Amino acid sequence: MMQSRIRLHAVVRWCALAVVCGLIAAAGQVRPSAAADPPARAWTGAGANDLWTNPANWDTGAPNPGDSLLFPFGASRTINVNDYPEGTGFHRITFSGGGYTISGNRLSLADGLIHQGPGGLPNTVDLRIAGAGGITITSGGLYLNGDNFHSGATLIQGGGVVAGSDFAFGQDTAPVTVSSGSIHLDPNVEIANSLTIGGPGNPEVFGRDGSAWDGVIQTVAGDASFSAEYGATLELSTGVSGPATIHKLGGGRVLLSGVNTFSGKVYVEDGILEVTRDESLGGSQQGTIVHDGGTLRIAADFILEPIELHGPGDEDGGGALSHEMGINHLGNVTVADDTTIHANGNILRLTNGLKQSGAGHTVTKTGNHMLEIEGTSTFAGVVDLQEGTLSVRSVFPGSIEVNGGVLSGNGTCGPVTVHTGILVPGVVGVGMLTIDGDLQVDQTGQVEFTVDSVDSKSTLQVLGSVEIEGTPPLGVGGTGNVPVGTSVVLIQNDGPNAISGSFSTGHEQLAVAGSHVFETSYLGGNGNDLTITRIEVTSPDLTASVTPVPEVLAAGAQVSITYLARNDGPGTAYEVGLVISGGAQLQFVSVTVAPGWQCTPPAVGVAGPILCFRNKMAPGVDHVFVGTFTVAAVAGQSVTFGTAIEYEGTDPDLTNNGVAITKQVSGADSRPFRRTLPGIASDGGG
Repeated sequence: MMQSRIRLHAVVRWCALAVVCGLIAAAGQVRPSAAADPPARAWTGAGANDLWTNPANWDTGAPNPGDSLLFPFGASRTINVNDYPEGTGFHRITFSGGGYTISGNRLSLADGLIHQGPGGLPNTVDLRIAGAGGITITSGGLYLNGDNFHSGATLIQGGGVVAGSDFAFGQDTAPVTVSSGSIHLDPNVEIANSLTIGGPGNPEVFGRDGSAWDGVIQTVAGDASFSAEYGATLELSTGVSGPATIHKLGGGRVLLSGVNTFSGKVYVEDGILEVTRDESLGGSQQGTIVHDGGTLRIAADFILEPIELHGPGDEDGGGALSHEMGINHLGNVTVADDTTIHANGNILRLTNGLKQSGAGHTVTKTGNHMLEIEGTSTFAGVVDLQEGTLSVRSVFPGSIEVNGGVLSGNGTCGPVTVHTGILVPGVVGVGMLTIDGDLQVDQTGQVEFTVDSVDSKSTLQVLGSVEIEGTPPLGVGGTGNVPVGTSVVLIQNDGPNAISGSFSTGHEQLAVAGSHVFETSYLGGNGNDLTITRIEVTSPDLTASVTPVPEVLAAGAQVSITYLARNDGPGTAYEVGLVISGGAQLQFVSVTVAPGWQCTPPAVGVAGPILCFRNKMAPGVDHVFVGTFTVAAVAGQSVTFGTAIEYEGTDPDLTNNGVAITKQVSGADSRPFRRTLPGIASDGGG
């Protein structure tokens, strides 16, 4: 019962590592035994225990040192223990059956270990192997869990080997060659042996979390795959050379951190291939192709390396191309299908632009940092800008849909639609972004400019139509140091028609840096441009007052008070705030707000200020508010009605910017009126 339970556990573990169960055994032996070979003893497991020294466990008696040991198919006991003295030498061990677990004392093999298991159940070697012999695997699954120190080579020609120890393949100087089949590294196993890999069978190195191949890797003609378990990382820390085509497989991450010189093409089929230096992708002639489901994550410069993108990328990688740190330059990036570029590490710079293979593709830009496009682009599809910044620094034929990010730059792009997010022409507040096509700004979009001086500003040039849907906000930042009477072009409308619609400023005035006031025009410049012109204004005088408060305030009664805000001019006030204070003993009921204001009152039944705001306040208009409160004070106490107003600037007269009126509360009286009868004089007579 115990034997079958262990055997079942071995099957589950093997299959869980993705080594194909049911491999077909190679016919016959790896090689015929030479006539001079020592005697071979075949394990039967027919004895009463599991010890090697028990003669009943072997077909012709217990083996002598120097004999060859055969573990065939069909033994009655597959779990056995080497109880020969530590270091006893044998000629060779051959596995032709499956399901064995061998443990016990260290042994030495002159001619090594040959594994040609029939498939299905793998074999496990837990003891340590020494000697000059190596390990040859042609089929089936083999676990090597011991800290081996044999000096012979490991040859994997089929099947799969699981390395459960850093020394599974013997001494560091013992080479490992994989021409077919696979090597699986258990968690945190780091192999220092040299590796030769490649061939028509596409051999594979598979890692679980924390695993690494620290030895030099040489590829040969054909294909070679490196993969990792989902959520795990396999690191290749030393140089990879040779001509093989390299495939990244598996849902995990493979990290290339060495100086690589391989010349074959790289295919990122699944998961994440992460590279940390400019030599990580080897020679630049063949390039890297990222397939649907794969992610190339970079933290290095690749000026000459051709990179071709297909699909949205691995679900944990962010995109088909992902950038997580630093400022990195990519020279040749081609979009061959709908794809995603994830820039989440300062700046990802495409120095030779963005190319396309085929037409009609969409690039989705994600990540909170910048994708910068320089050089010559041929991409003419659509960029869906969802996060971060897209900076166009050259001629970019593609159209751009802004859906949450920031579009900037001083180059030329195709048509632009700002659904949500911001259009910010220029680079660091200076320069012109040209739109070779139409510009549409939706109600939920935004456009921002910078004006520091006549010669230091940002501008938008549009060669098609300009359509402004609704009244989206227009932002103008900078110092605004422009001479009075001077106009600055914000949108140079070189299309055939006038600008359709207007921003939230309309044709009115706006303030830059709080004190410089500009007048907006949609008919400036060549007659169709959006311009702002600096105008001379004096500081406006704002006033706030309270209409007469009833002389009698009954406890518990509701009272409605009128508040008046006014700009006595001469100029427009910007960023205006008004406070209506009901006092600590006045509980809020409701407020009637003057048109154009936004107010935030306290909750009903709570005492507290009413805070109101508007962007600008023209002179000569009375702004009337009505606040209704419940008198919470008792008779004999006082309540205060107050208001105050201010704006972004210097008010010439602060004495009229606020008022507070205090009244005493009388006792509650529910009668609407009182009647008094005159007294009747009497002399007391009857």
